Amino acid sequence: MMAFLNHRRICKIALLCCVFLLIGGYAYSETITGKDFDSSKIPNIQKGVTTASQLLELFGEPVNNPARGDISSWQYSFKKIENCNGVNTVLSKKELWITIVDKIAVDYKYTEEPNKAGCQKNK
Repeated sequence: MMAFLNHRRICKIALLCCVFLLIGGYAYSETITGKDFDSSKIPNIQKGVTTASQLLELFGEPVNNPARGDISSWQYSFKKIENCNGVNTVLSKKELWITIVDKIAVDYKYTEEPNKAGCQKNK
């Protein structure tokens, strides 16, 4: 008799868990780091010509700009991460580093990861 009651209790708990999962769906969240910037403006950067003021007009304030004397590296970065049921997926990522010497852009590097399909949100 006692084993039957324990079995019945386990079945009730399992049924409640299933109902909770069906009603609750799945866990979803989105995280954005950095600040989005218009990557179509990157061709406007002319090495040895574009000034720091012009860069501010094109992209706004960098998210990071460490300096060493007259040399600084400005970083613009953006990353969108999706979390579905504890699994993180980077949906999009782009990063622009600009080396500035005496307030003139002397070099830059741009990287971008293609957009990835994530899980479907509950609607």
